This record gives sequence, structure tokens and C-alpha cells, in this order.
Amino acid sequence: MATLNPEPGDLSRGLTLNNSSGISLDSYSLSTSGREGPTTYGYSPAVAAYFDVHEPEHQSRHPANQRNERGRVVRVDRNLVLTAVGRELLHLPYPLDAGVPVTGDWVWIGPNRAGGRQITGILPRRSELSRKRAFEDSSEAQVLAANMGVVGVVVPVDRPLTHNRLERTLVAAWDSGAVPLVIITKADLADTADDVVGKVSLQAAGVDVVTTSAENGDGLDALLAHWPP
Repeated sequence: MATLNPEPGDLSRGLTLNNSSGISLDSYSLSTSGREGPTTYGYSPAVAAYFDVHEPEHQSRHPANQRNERGRVVRVDRNLVLTAVGRELLHLPYPLDAGVPVTGDWVWIGPNRAGGRQITGILPRRSELSRKRAFEDSSEAQVLAANMGVVGVVVPVDRPLTHNRLERTLVAAWDSGAVPLVIITKADLADTADDVVGKVSLQAAGVDVVTTSAENGDGLDALLAHWPP
């Protein structure tokens, strides 16, 4: 599980950043009002500044009079991308020369030849969760998500603990550039929960481990503590 928000340090404050924060985001049709805009998915003044740094390079590859909006990829559906733009969620196409977007990408949106809108560029990624493609000889990794601050590795205690899989997942989380977090779930369903927690904590040395139960609410405050206020 890769969380889109928050990214520690500078790029995202998570789902709580909204109109009540008093932050003005007035460029390129982004708005702090509305439930579905990019602010809901982590747009902040720091992200705006990151866009500004790369704006000249992006503009150099497009017509000078072309107005580019900013948005964030929420989900990828084959050749269409669900993107938060302004106060809207839109399914947008993307040309291959713009790169292949993934969930979490910050993108520029501009006009297409049909008079609609499309993704015209992808902001350089600050973190990237990837894996090797199954059953393929290619050494190229498949990118699953981008610009995460936290990668949650979910371990349900009501299933056998697969140490090799946990190790592979932790390596991928560390390699992403984000902060790994092990989330042990369904702690109320197994008598061996303490044993699982001990084994996971030993294998995931150096990684925070949170034990949760959605049934009785245990551990949820500790989980939320890994998100900024």
C-alpha cells in the first residue's frame, strides 16, 4: 500500500490541507475550495514552488501562448488517467511523448487537437515505488506510484506470515525514497497477534510498526500519528 500523502519535509501536507488552512493557491486554476481538487490530494505552496522551478523547461517544449493547468494523477485506467484538476476529477488522455503517468504524479494539463484537454508533461518524481514485472525477462521495473511520503506495508495477522514476501516488500519500500511503515491489521482476530508483532518487528528492524484493529479501533491513533496535523 502506497499512501499519496503526506510527503515529509516539503512536498505534501496530506489530506488535511484545505480552505481552512488559510493558504492561497491561486495559480493555474488550482483552488483550495471544493472537495475534489488537487489540494485534497496534497497540493501545497511547496508543490507550487516545485512546479515553478520546472515551468520554464516545460514551457520551452510547448507553444508560448498555451496555458497549462496543474493537477495530480489519482488513478490510471489503461490509456486514460483520472486526474484532479482545479475543482474537478477528469479522465484525461496522455501522449506517449509526455511520458507514462502513474498514481501520485504531478502533471501539467493542456489543450489537445480535438479541443479537449490532455496531460502534456509530468513533474520530476521525488519518490517512486516500483517492482519487477512478473513473468517478463525485461530488467525494466514497473512503476506503481509516485511522490509518496509513506509506503505502508500491510501485514494481516490472520494469515500466515511470509517472511520472503515481507522482506521483498520492505526493500521496495526503502528503495522508493519514501518512509516505510509496517501496518499490522486485524489484531483482534488472532490469538497469536503478539507473536506476529514480535517476528515482524525483528525482521523490520529500523521501521516503525503499528498494530491496528478496525473492529475495536486499536492502534488507529498511532497510525494517524504518522500523518502530519
